[in-house]
Amino acid sequence: MMNIFYIIEGPDKYFDECIKESEAESQNTQHIYFRDMISVINDVSLDSVIQRLKEQHVEKELLLIVKTEDFSSLNEHYVEKLFFQMVTWLEKEYIYSIAVQNPPTVFLDSIKNYSSTKNLEVVHQQYQLPTINKSSLKEIAINLNEKIIGQKQIISQIIAALYLNINKVENLPIVLMFYGPPGVGKTESANIISNAINGTEAFRQQMSMFKTMEFNDYIFGAKLQSKSLTRDLKKNSSNVILFDEFNQCPEYIYSAFFQMFDEGFYEDINYSVSLTNSIIICTSNYETVEEIKNKLGPALFSRFTHLIKFNNLDISSKEKLLKRYYEEIIRDFNQEDQDLIEALNLKEKILDFVDSFSNVRNIKNGIRMFISRVLAEHFLEEVLNLEEVK
Repeated sequence: MMNIFYIIEGPDKYFDECIKESEAESQNTQHIYFRDMISVINDVSLDSVIQRLKEQHVEKELLLIVKTEDFSSLNEHYVEKLFFQMVTWLEKEYIYSIAVQNPPTVFLDSIKNYSSTKNLEVVHQQYQLPTINKSSLKEIAINLNEKIIGQKQIISQIIAALYLNINKVENLPIVLMFYGPPGVGKTESANIISNAINGTEAFRQQMSMFKTMEFNDYIFGAKLQSKSLTRDLKKNSSNVILFDEFNQCPEYIYSAFFQMFDEGFYEDINYSVSLTNSIIICTSNYETVEEIKNKLGPALFSRFTHLIKFNNLDISSKEKLLKRYYEEIIRDFNQEDQDLIEALNLKEKILDFVDSFSNVRNIKNGIRMFISRVLAEHFLEEVLNLEEVK
C-alpha cells in the first residue's frame, strides 16, 4: 500500500480543494486534526494519541490534517523531528496519509534529508497566484473610472503598468507607488485592482503600525510561535499586496523589501514565500518624486516600476462625491428623519461649503456630522418646547 504525504503551500481554500481532489475516489477516509492531538499532549504522548484514534476508527483510512497555525503551538526543536515521527505513523499504519499546509522551513529541510522508501510518496503542491488578462484590465479601468472621483489621470497609468503582465515571461512582481494627499482613493484603487483579478480585496498591511518590537518580529521573523509576514503571505489568495502608509514605518524596515520588490521572493528564519505574478502597491502621502527618492533612498526607490500620483480633489470632484455619499448616508436614518432631512433641504446646505472638505474621509464625516447636528437641534427644540407647555 502506497502512503502519500501531501505538502500543500497556499491559502485555506486551496488546501481544502487539494485534499478533496486527493480523496475523489475514496469513500472510506476519516479526517483527524493535528490541532486536536496537540491539545492533549501535556497528558499523553502523540504516539499514544494516534494509536487511540486508529483504534476508534479501525475500519477507516485516517488522513491527518496539519494546518498552518498548528506549527505555532510547537517549539522549533520539536518541529525538526516531527516529519520523521509522522513517517513512523505511516509505516505502522496508524494513518493512511498526511496533508500539511504551509510547513516552516525546518520541516521542509527534514523532508530533503529523508531517504524515501518505496511505500511513501511525497507530493508537493503549491498555490499559483492569479494572472492578469484583458478581461480583468477592462474591469479595473471601468471601476476606477466609476468609483475613483477626481483622479482620471491615474487610469491610463495603472493600466499601462499592468498591461505588460498579460504577456510577461519573467513573472517578476510589479511594484507601484501610489502617492499624494490622504483620502483621495489610493487604497480603494488597490482594492479595485485586486477585486477584478482575484475576486477579493488586496492583502493589506497598515505600515503605520510597524513601530514596536512585535511588528519588527512580524516583518523579519522571530520565534515560530510568533505571527509573521511570510506566514500570512503564504495563506494569502490575492496577488495584490498592499503596504498602506508606507512612509509611516521606520526606515530600517525598508531593507526587508529589497528582495521582495526585486525578485518576488521573501523569507525570514521560519518561512519563505514566492510572490510570482504579484502586484505590490505601496501608498504614501509624499508630494513629489524627489521626496520619495530622498525618503526611501536610491536602493529602494529604484525597485519601484511605476510611481503614480493622486491629486487633491477639485471643487467639481468634491461635489460629485458629496452627492454620492449623501444619498448613501441618509439611508442609515429612519423614515421620519429622512423626511425631515428632505424638508430642510440639507443637501443644498452642505453643498454651500463643499470646498471646505479636503478628501473623501472629510466629506463622509462632514455629511454625517452636519445632518446629525441639525436633527439633534430639531429634536431638542421639540423637547424643550414641550416642557415649556407643561
